[in-house]
Amino acid sequence: MPRALLILLFGLVACVAQAQLIIGHRGASHDAPENTLASFNLAWEQGADGVEGDFYLSADGKIVCIHDKDTERVAGVKHVVVETAFAE
Repeated sequence: MPRALLILLFGLVACVAQAQLIIGHRGASHDAPENTLASFNLAWEQGADGVEGDFYLSADGKIVCIHDKDTERVAGVKHVVVETAFAE
C-alpha cells in the first residue's frame, strides 16, 4: 500500500509539472549505499529534483528505510522488518 501511494503521488506531480523531473531512486544508489541519508543527500548534490525511498514500520512502530522486506541482502542477517523490533 505505501508503494502504491508513492506511485500515485509521483504520478500527480508528473501531471502537474511542465518540465521533466529527475528523481533519485533510493537516493543516488549507484554512488552511495541505497536508502541512506548519504545517498539521499548525494542525489540532491547531483541535481536531483527529488528522491524516492522505501519504508516499512518495524514491529514496534518505528520507520525503517529499507527496500527489501528483510535485512538479509544489506546486513547479512535475515530479520523480517515488520516482525522485528527496531533495536534488533
